Amino acid sequence: MSSSAAYAGPVGSHKKKRSLEGVHHQGFSGVEAIGIQITNHGPAPVTIEKITLFPRGGTMSLVPLGELIGPDLSYKFEPGANSTWYVDYIHEIKLITSSREVLGEQVTGVYMSAQLGAGKSIKTRRTIHA
Repeated sequence: MSSSAAYAGPVGSHKKKRSLEGVHHQGFSGVEAIGIQITNHGPAPVTIEKITLFPRGGTMSLVPLGELIGPDLSYKFEPGANSTWYVDYIHEIKLITSSREVLGEQVTGVYMSAQLGAGKSIKTRRTIHA
């Protein structure tokens, strides 16, 4: 598998980052990433304007302007369609570290949010604990 590929899976109830050691052992050398999948369940098209990475228990956030992996924003999709955006895992580490060490915050992990064109934000249901 090339380094431009992504393996994706849900955040389990344990909420910890999955170990990719076994996948790496099989020859995978891609970037580790965190992602958000948005599905349009409504009757009208939806536009995604912004994707943000947030620390749980902190105040900083990361808007990965040039680092977002996925469709270009703003992105419009029809009812029943879905799309996924990813951010390199290194940004999760930097956000958690900065929140803890610079701001003294009690960060427990990260979650992602997608801002819709109408201003509403959709958050991932689970936090990935660091």
